Amino acid sequence: MNIEFVIARYKENIDWLLPYLDCDIKITIYNKNDDIHDSYIKNIDKRFNIIDLPNIGNEAHTYLYHIVNNYNNLADINFFLQGKISDHLPCITWNYNHECPYKTLNEMFEDCAKYESSNNYTVINEFCNKQSLYTWREKNYKNEELNNYICCFGDFFTTHIKNIFPDKLICYKFGLFCVSNNKIRKKSLYYYQHLLNLPFKKNDELSHFFEHCWFYIFNN
Repeated sequence: MNIEFVIARYKENIDWLLPYLDCDIKITIYNKNDDIHDSYIKNIDKRFNIIDLPNIGNEAHTYLYHIVNNYNNLADINFFLQGKISDHLPCITWNYNHECPYKTLNEMFEDCAKYESSNNYTVINEFCNKQSLYTWREKNYKNEELNNYICCFGDFFTTHIKNIFPDKLICYKFGLFCVSNNKIRKKSLYYYQHLLNLPFKKNDELSHFFEHCWFYIFNN
């Protein structure tokens, strides 16, 4: 059983990955910032596979790019992770003697080995009713105005993800998840190509829509 970490990075410090180089894990970093090629590269192990991408679509564009370009050669177990996970996952004590630094990643792996996808999902309770969830827009994020998508979340969901809108929205926390190649390939390559060809932009609402859809992309 082979494993790959797919990392969506902008300018985050990814030194937390270094202990995993002692494990039998392929690490691919999709980089959207030039700094990784100058001074920062001195702190990165050469065994990382670094691929440059345009700075659009946040992690959603990155994940879809990886799936489309590796569809027939995906690892058995695929971790899709953001460059900085310390904000999102509970840290345990770092141990450089072959022990993984994050407990949650271990749990995600165990879930995926048993069920073909991780169970780190939750029900979104940010909206008071289905109608407000359907019409949801993400116009600002961290006090920064986003490039708006052409429609609301509900129309996006029922057009591109699933034709029946859920009563409660299930979401992988922070856009971090683990999924098997078999589960990914239950959808066709054309399906992922279609999603990748949507009009991603820098700081866009579309990528925030995707953050709330991964569970349904792989589990419907």
